[in-house]
Amino acid sequence: MDRVVLLFCSLLSCGIIINIMFQFLDERCGRIYQSRSLYRCTTVVSILLLTGVNCLDHFIFNFIAHLLVFVLVSLFLYYDERNGIARIAEAVVLYIVIAVLETLGVFLLLYLLEAMGQLPDSAAILQSMVTAFSKVILLFLYYIVFRRLWRKLPARSGTQYVLYLVLFVYSAVNVLTLAFISGSENPVILMLMTGCIVFANLYMLYFIKVSDERNDYKLQVDMMRQQERMQYENYEARSRQYTEMLRILHDVDKHMKMVDELYRQNH
Repeated sequence: MDRVVLLFCSLLSCGIIINIMFQFLDERCGRIYQSRSLYRCTTVVSILLLTGVNCLDHFIFNFIAHLLVFVLVSLFLYYDERNGIARIAEAVVLYIVIAVLETLGVFLLLYLLEAMGQLPDSAAILQSMVTAFSKVILLFLYYIVFRRLWRKLPARSGTQYVLYLVLFVYSAVNVLTLAFISGSENPVILMLMTGCIVFANLYMLYFIKVSDERNDYKLQVDMMRQQERMQYENYEARSRQYTEMLRILHDVDKHMKMVDELYRQNH
């Protein structure tokens, strides 16, 4: 059953990475094709392909496969005003950043487990913890830090950062509790816990992302309305000035006619 757990962890890991890839490309580029089914099928095929390569447990093959998927998807399914080389370079950098963040999560987890003296004997439990913890690190740093490097987003409040911190600590504690599960535990329960930790974080961070975008759009709409109101008030003021000028000109014209008539009567 350990193989089933390892397969599930590979599937979960590849699913998160491909999801981040498509979100990144959707934010940076435009889709060449209008068919949503094409992109959904590409997502599923990419996840299954990378899962199969990941199960080979060969670092070089895994690295090359991920790079090829990132490059091919960005080159043939997306477009922007830049040339293809720029998109390829961006896709390569994106995967390298993802790999570095995952590695950071793995080393941090192993350090914590050794410090606690709770390094699991079961390969399945250890792999589940590595998958969950590294994906939590990846999701948090991607959504909270790296997305702000290429998107102009409104400043976050202190309350939002406190929420991020609470969510991260809660997720980290849940992952570390897996170390206290014995190797004879039901693999289904193990996979369920791992999946719940990762998907709960993915959902919450995506929800916060959508809320940030909604607040940004709301701020833009409010600014446009304020600008429109100021323009209307300026138009009203100028309209009143124009009406007043017409009234003054009318009075002047009337007085000039009266002066002209008096002049003619005296001469």
